[in-house]
Amino acid sequence: MGFRGLALGTSLAMLVNGGALMVLLRRRLHGIEEAQLGVTLIKITLAAGLMAAVAVTVEQLAARLIPGGASVAQALRLGLAIGAGLATLATAAKLLRIREFGAAIAGARARLM
Repeated sequence: MGFRGLALGTSLAMLVNGGALMVLLRRRLHGIEEAQLGVTLIKITLAAGLMAAVAVTVEQLAARLIPGGASVAQALRLGLAIGAGLATLATAAKLLRIREFGAAIAGARARLM
């Protein structure tokens, strides 16, 4: 599987690690509001899936409009895909009322200032 296998293996290991940590945290705190976490997980998964679909679509369209393997062309395509993905994520987070996204943006702004 090459480098894709390495990425897949790392992702799976992190999922198992996160699951184990959630179990330990739940035991220590005597509950972690599983219902709220489940709803948030579903919202974030939907927003991330939409973001990924838009980023891939924009990159494929940009590849037709900006062909070639030159670094400038690749950088433009990448920038367009990332920008479209981030805009989609922000819009989806607002529509789905993902409060953690707003908190993350506020924290990032505070660190920049």
